[in-house]
Amino acid sequence: MDRNFKILIVEHDANDIELLRYELRRAFTNHTAFVVQTETDFAEALVSYAPDIILSDYSLPNFDGISAFVIKQRVAPAIPFILVSGTMGEQNAVELIKSGITDYALKDKLYSLSPKVIRALHEAEETAKKQAYEQALRQLNTELEERVQARTAQLVEANTALEAFSYSVSHDLRSPLRSVLGFSQLIKQDHGLALNAEVQEMFGHIENSSKRMNAIIDDLLALAKCTKDQLQTALVDMNQLIAGVWDNILFTSPHIACIEMEQLPKVMADSSMLEQVIVNLLSNAIKYSSKKRNPHIKVGFTPTAQGYTFYVKDNGAGFDMKDYNRLFGAFQRLHSVTQFEGTGVGLMLIKRIIEKHGGKVWAEGKVDEGATFYFSLPATMPQAVNGEARRSN
Repeated sequence: MDRNFKILIVEHDANDIELLRYELRRAFTNHTAFVVQTETDFAEALVSYAPDIILSDYSLPNFDGISAFVIKQRVAPAIPFILVSGTMGEQNAVELIKSGITDYALKDKLYSLSPKVIRALHEAEETAKKQAYEQALRQLNTELEERVQARTAQLVEANTALEAFSYSVSHDLRSPLRSVLGFSQLIKQDHGLALNAEVQEMFGHIENSSKRMNAIIDDLLALAKCTKDQLQTALVDMNQLIAGVWDNILFTSPHIACIEMEQLPKVMADSSMLEQVIVNLLSNAIKYSSKKRNPHIKVGFTPTAQGYTFYVKDNGAGFDMKDYNRLFGAFQRLHSVTQFEGTGVGLMLIKRIIEKHGGKVWAEGKVDEGATFYFSLPATMPQAVNGEARRSN
């Protein structure tokens, strides 16, 4: 041992004490030794002397090594404890080691004591280091959990405030917005003939801007609602869902796009939220392919180990992949309003809904060659349905 250490000797025989001291002095120059002979002195020395290791005789007149070990375990369990005896049998020694005693040495073979002392001290040091590390790790984990809880509480509070703000602002904006739009339409209706072309154009801008603001409010409300609402999951037939959305879009916004749809599986999802995803994806595909001679949209899926990956592909305007990081951000647009109308919130809403379901959203695109949007959902049915069906407007 390189460092100084303290040894507590439990022994009553003067000759044995001297033999032990001699052997310890011979083996170690950097130690101190203190001898006790009674149970009371031993218990006091454990606290006042604070030894690094204990060497105890197996049998004393009014005390014994087993009793000393029991006291040591109660007061200072980490201190190594070596029995030194001339009467303890091999079998008995093995049983004592199984019960927790560090080691043993025979008095007629004290030359074996020093390596056992070294090994016991080394093991005690390593155990102390391990325990200190584990304690530090537990403390770190506790602090981390407390920080996570604090941050989570702050995040919940912030989200609650944000939701309240979104609802309040969105609803409070609607009334003045309706007034602006309504009065501008009344002015055009009652005084349109008296207005010159420039003023009429200005009123047209007011109406368009009001309608755009109304669309932004709708998207903000949908985003806040998605964040707030809990999932109401049920088995959703993707074929019926997409067909219904496509028919509704065709009825409300006539277009010339053609859709090709694979036979799709059923999934466990919130049908209302998933419908919003499909509405946004199909509407975007129709919008961004509207300037093509033959706009074409394909909807399909791929089974995965985790579930299903669905995709909506169009042959429209596409986008530059260098702008990908902006794609799913709020109010981020990759095309100007003059090219394609939109609020820049729809894709973020899609991302929120799919992530709420435990899935992911991503996309691929190439300028003027179209885009493909993917989203994954957990599987609920073991079999995938093959075959393709076509729908057209």
